[in-house]
Amino acid sequence: MIGRTGYRAHEQSFFFGDARHAYCTVGSIYRPDLDMDITAFANQFAEAIEIAPEQISGMTEFKQLGVWDSLCVLTVIAMIDTNYGVSVGGNDIERSRTVNDLFDTVALRVR
Repeated sequence: MIGRTGYRAHEQSFFFGDARHAYCTVGSIYRPDLDMDITAFANQFAEAIEIAPEQISGMTEFKQLGVWDSLCVLTVIAMIDTNYGVSVGGNDIERSRTVNDLFDTVALRVR
């Protein structure tokens, strides 16, 4: 089954093109061509908002964190731009519930 994003769904795995491009398992995208994975992204996210990496994972609902504020939004946007060369805006962050949701948005935009 191919969804509107172009990902092929089979059980809990999703494919785009071939293995050189991207695949995801249980809802997160892995980009082997960019060495991009949710663990590294979550660690960078934690560093950007100045919390310990062990306090955050892909499933963390980041807006529920006590430290989350408008400054965190700006620092996460800057971190994504610096580390991945991708522009995200406030709307992207607003639509994302978890770190994994935001990671998926970034991974889809990285070329």
